[in-house]
Amino acid sequence: MPIPSSIADLSLTAGSNSPAGSESPSTIDDYLRTYASYIALLRDQRVSVNETTQTIASATTTDIGAATSNVVIISGTTTITGLGTVAAGARRSVRFSGILILTHNPVGLILPGGANITTAAGDCAEFRSLGSGSWVCTSFSPASGNYYRTNILGTVSQASGVPTGALIEAGSNASGNFVKFADGLMICTRLVNLGSVAVTTAVGSLFTALAGSLPYAATFSASPDVTIKVVAPSGAMWASGGAAFPGASGTQVFAVLSPTSTTATVSVQVLAIGRWF
Repeated sequence: MPIPSSIADLSLTAGSNSPAGSESPSTIDDYLRTYASYIALLRDQRVSVNETTQTIASATTTDIGAATSNVVIISGTTTITGLGTVAAGARRSVRFSGILILTHNPVGLILPGGANITTAAGDCAEFRSLGSGSWVCTSFSPASGNYYRTNILGTVSQASGVPTGALIEAGSNASGNFVKFADGLMICTRLVNLGSVAVTTAVGSLFTALAGSLPYAATFSASPDVTIKVVAPSGAMWASGGAAFPGASGTQVFAVLSPTSTTATVSVQVLAIGRWF
């Protein structure tokens, strides 16, 4: 083999590389200098080896190990159980152009989470050979479903408990404010001025007034936990949540309590925490 012109000319098989032992000392010197430069390029990560893209049709054993490129597109929809044999340490960057199943195998094809993966068009993965036909998937990036600064906020949604939309959704309307999270948690808040409230109905040693009901800013899937805070000039008033738990999509009924019979300008703060699915 002549002195290689690039690192891509080298073979993974040691015996296929030169020098072979019959070269003159001056030629061997050229080989050593060339190989030293390749080592330096690898050290500084300044070399790109076989970065052209090669397309390989999916098969039970999709032999990316035999690919002439480190960048591979796998086409087709055939279930994959193996990726071929190549020396340990070899890496392949793979993009899938269709829907297929990668079958987890702790010996042959090691996948994240130890579970099969169903690909979609545009999904990307990084594979590293462990030798003897064994590969490990070091990363898997779905074409959709990743979160970035541009899609963290938006409309949350779900299918069978799996998030399908943004991570956080926030909004407001005439009934207050709400924040939804992708895991199902939802928080609703509201501050409202009730105006003048006559807290004059005697209940034992206290006085009360049914102050009204407040709808939530968004719909819960079940009764939320509710906290009501009364803001009044005297500071000596508080709220009762009523005789029943608040409804998921209804309104929060509450009463204002006071130790004395009085009429005062009252505001309330309502905090409801529950789930939207």
